[in-house]
Amino acid sequence: MERIAKQERKKYRCLIEGMLNAYRATPHPATGKSPYELMFGRKMRLGVLPEISETPERDNHLEVRQNDALYKLKSKRYHDKRRNVRKSRIAVGDKILMKNKRTDPLSPIPGKVINIRGNAVTARFDDGKVFMRDKSHFKIVRERSYVEKRERVREEQTFQDNILNQSRIDQSTRDVLPDQINRDEADQLMNSHKSSTNDRNSRFT
Repeated sequence: MERIAKQERKKYRCLIEGMLNAYRATPHPATGKSPYELMFGRKMRLGVLPEISETPERDNHLEVRQNDALYKLKSKRYHDKRRNVRKSRIAVGDKILMKNKRTDPLSPIPGKVINIRGNAVTARFDDGKVFMRDKSHFKIVRERSYVEKRERVREEQTFQDNILNQSRIDQSTRDVLPDQINRDEADQLMNSHKSSTNDRNSRFT
């Protein structure tokens, strides 16, 4: 602005006043009306063209509010679609973890959602502290069901039984290469158990 004032050899204050008048007289895309018209109920007299009517316009605040709400809704949908925004599924009673930038990405202390108001979530944690944050700061902890836990315990017990039964091999086989056979079979069983456990965990996560 100062550079333009020097080039045109005009006062800086005069350019500021002209810029402000242009802003006040320009209709805003959200409301469809200029700031001056919303303030005084009529269009600004710019001195360029004579006013045909001096009668103040009717109160159109309701129309302005509707235009503003529609503009904001369109803007929100556009940005949500562009950024692939997904609706949060957090509900009251869910167990959650909160983001913690100072330590790990997520705090190790779990909490429980006690209230939701808009995008603001209030949670009480196991250490007794209560925090209110935006939904984006929380992550739902999905616990395994009782049936899944019981199935896992049963598989581990079966694995241990197989190890014991495998150790009781025939005496003739044991006489050939006892140490080598036991080590090879134990390694095979351990590898098969690890692979099955990893597959099961990948399905549940």
